[in-house]
Amino acid sequence: MSSNRNHEISDRIMEQAAQWFARCRAEDFTKEQQTCLDEWLKADPDHRAAFDETQTAWNDIGYLAVPPPASSMSVAGRRRLLFRMPRFGMAGLALMAGLFFCAFYFKSDLITWRNLHTGKEISYKTGKGLKREITLPDGSHVETNGNTFFSIRFNPWQRNVTLTAGEMFFDVRHDADRPFEIRAHNGLIRVLGTRFHVRNREGLVSVDVEAGRVQVCSGLAGSSDPSRGLSRDERIITDGQGLDYRWAGPAGSIRQAELDRVSAWRQGKIVFRSMQLDAVLKELKHHYGVRIILVDKKIGEKPFTGTFNTHDLDEILEAITISFSLTAEKASGGVVMLWPKT
Repeated sequence: MSSNRNHEISDRIMEQAAQWFARCRAEDFTKEQQTCLDEWLKADPDHRAAFDETQTAWNDIGYLAVPPPASSMSVAGRRRLLFRMPRFGMAGLALMAGLFFCAFYFKSDLITWRNLHTGKEISYKTGKGLKREITLPDGSHVETNGNTFFSIRFNPWQRNVTLTAGEMFFDVRHDADRPFEIRAHNGLIRVLGTRFHVRNREGLVSVDVEAGRVQVCSGLAGSSDPSRGLSRDERIITDGQGLDYRWAGPAGSIRQAELDRVSAWRQGKIVFRSMQLDAVLKELKHHYGVRIILVDKKIGEKPFTGTFNTHDLDEILEAITISFSLTAEKASGGVVMLWPKT
């Protein structure tokens, strides 16, 4: 798990802060112990920072409404606290200290987990050349390719994903009471229990089904409002089938799924099969964030075929230059120029 922890504060100080944070909420917390806590907080700025950050982390994940540090409160305020805060005996102190410590270290992950379970929309971005896997609250599994932007919103009556751009693989857990729907451009993909791929690049959405069934509805009248219903152009595709649609207009014909190609990124591969070189260069831009300019535009219409490791852009460029008798030259701003050999 990741953490937003201030790495300048040592683990030992953070553990001490967690112990103090739990201890000052015990039923038998004495004036002498309060004095010791005050002295510990004053002894080092890191002590105060660790105590405050532990308190903030716990408050952010929403398990307790944590008040200001006990040392900063008046006697009357601490007395009022007794009637508002849960109090713990000695048996619970070690557990509470551990929970505070974990809450601080795993704060960002706990907040994400909470949001997924309470219906708040969460936005994600996968960096170029990276992959990500997410297990959703219902047990469904999602994988994302690099340079992918999407959001997820779950609540008791629906499961929604919006794919703004990129590539995703879904292994969806069936739930008859909560439809699983994916918005991509002016279309809706409604899951009927399945494993499938969705790609949204350059205004084209492609759906390829490994197993199960999905309903693809394109050209929706209100793309920002799923409640307005589906257009008349809706298709159901099953195992081994695929379908494409663009921003406007009806979907194309049902085709054979290109599972080996669309799932290649999950195995760390990138596959081109008789793809025009212009389209190949666009793919490389999506994957690696590098702009490649082909000087001779006519060459861009020629087909290119190959299977490569996604981590090796140089290997792909070398294959392209050899196949079309080109020379690669790096220009300013990370641009790569492809010139015909003379």
